[in-house]
Amino acid sequence: MASFETFAKLFSGLLAAFPGQQTDPASASQVFFLALQDIPDEALAFAVAEWLAQGRKFPAIADLRELALSDEYPLPEEAWGEVKRAFVRYGRSQKPAFSHPVIAQVVNDLGWHGLCSSR
Repeated sequence: MASFETFAKLFSGLLAAFPGQQTDPASASQVFFLALQDIPDEALAFAVAEWLAQGRKFPAIADLRELALSDEYPLPEEAWGEVKRAFVRYGRSQKPAFSHPVIAQVVNDLGWHGLCSSR
């Protein structure tokens, strides 16, 4: 979980790098912290560093979350590709194993047989 101390330093860096930010820094800081506090300090620092290196404008919360969590969850297109390969490999009769628990949970929630029928 992000500590407020670490977050404040990172957010100050973003404000310094993108001085044209139109919103009130104190209000924006509170909103950003509430939305990002579940992310570990190291992952948040990585996201801010990546954004500072490549971003052209002040980031949205979603931009930082995507960068911070990029290693934690598979990309949607990668997950769907894995499910499609499982259609071919396992068919309807076998329950496939997936590389990430989120993929397995979504497939379970949607129903393997239903997914096989919908392809």
